[in-house]
Amino acid sequence: MKNNGLYVGILICINVVLVLICGLLYLTGDRKAPTMEFGPNDSVYSEGMDTDRLLTGVTSIDDRDGDISDRIVIEKITENKQAGKAVVFYAVSDSKGNVTRASREFDARYDEDTDSSQEEETAGSSDAIESTGDMESTEDTDKSDENSAENTDAEEDKDKEALALEEEKAAEEEAARKAEEEAKAEEEKKKAEEEAKKKAEEERKAAEAAAAADTCRPG
Repeated sequence: MKNNGLYVGILICINVVLVLICGLLYLTGDRKAPTMEFGPNDSVYSEGMDTDRLLTGVTSIDDRDGDISDRIVIEKITENKQAGKAVVFYAVSDSKGNVTRASREFDARYDEDTDSSQEEETAGSSDAIESTGDMESTEDTDKSDENSAENTDAEEDKDKEALALEEEKAAEEEAARKAEEEAKAEEEKKKAEEEAKKKAEEERKAAEAAAAADTCRPG
């Protein structure tokens, strides 16, 4: 009888310790997302530009990991060509998967505006050449050069657009991967807590059953 009572007491103490450990792990877990701040950046956005310029002045601090500015990624860029603006969306996550997102608006210069200006200048030059009446060969040469330059610009624009799409896709995949890791870690933590509670409940029931058996046993 005394040994059984001792075992019951030990099991109860173990259950209490397990519950306290689970509670401590939950309370001390890192669930705070890092901060993100924007410093000065006078860059003007253009299609296909180096994304490092868009990251200039953007910093992130985590209360556990410290400075994690090098983990900041660009998730996507939304262009507003009519307003001459572009909104850049940033994301950063700490070592525990806590994610912070923010956005910043830039003045933008688009290739369409440049092309329009070039076309107007070309039209003006053509008129001037026709008015002289004696420079037909020069006009043909200029047109050939302009066509070559336009083809080169079009190819460069395509390359820039393809690069921008690849970078945007990579950023989205990175953000999705981090979000998946965060969800997985949270699920594992909940699963561990549930198993600990389940084990503690089973031990408690076993202890109560043992105690009841001792009580019902004839003197």
